[in-house]
Amino acid sequence: MGARTRFFEDYQSSRESKDFVLNSDASITLSAFQQTCIANTTGATHDTITLPSMADAKGKIYSVYFKTQVSTGDVIVVGAGDEATAYTKTITVADGWVVCYCDGYNWYSLDEKLS
Repeated sequence: MGARTRFFEDYQSSRESKDFVLNSDASITLSAFQQTCIANTTGATHDTITLPSMADAKGKIYSVYFKTQVSTGDVIVVGAGDEATAYTKTITVADGWVVCYCDGYNWYSLDEKLS
């Protein structure tokens, strides 16, 4: 098990369950309280993780970790609605991640491993 995987699993166990999402090969929209998501893809389709609206996410940090890639599917992290054009990141490798912060007006990448 890699250090990043262990970090995210330890982080998840220390948080309330509402703050954490284990996404198993499906596209989802995170709530304002779901600040950590571990994503898996099992097919050739891409999974989209949509961040909450900037108004709801103001002052929060969100982490998306791409744990397992069985086929060629990627994980795409996007802003909500019209905000998708303002923030889009594509994680193309397993053990990749995006950590982002929202100030209520923009999304900022704090750390990322996209490929």
